[in-house]
Amino acid sequence: TGSLIHRLFLGAGPELCIVDAGDWRTKAAKEARNEAREAGQIPVLRHKLDEAERTAGKLRQKYNAMELGLPLDKAETECVITWRADTVHGPIWCRARLDALWRTLATALDVKTSGNAHPRAI
Repeated sequence: TGSLIHRLFLGAGPELCIVDAGDWRTKAAKEARNEAREAGQIPVLRHKLDEAERTAGKLRQKYNAMELGLPLDKAETECVITWRADTVHGPIWCRARLDALWRTLATALDVKTSGNAHPRAI
């Protein structure tokens, strides 16, 4: 679900492969899902896509309402950064993939989604 929301919200990441099935239990649905994954696509059931699009739309509305002055279409998406950190055990290399990066503003965005944000559910 996270990859799907990222794709719909940021417009970046793997292409979607929409599967017309009620669930993933049938042989045909499983094969379609596996083929999509092998092709580097995000498999999604058609009826789940509608829900994900609504979620991404709500996320976009909330993001725009914050008026951060950070237009998503001006960001680099799925951007990998690396750095070296000194620790008590010596230096280590670190890596992160940022959902969105505005280099000129030195600002990054990392989107997280959850089906239930209650503290006991996390």
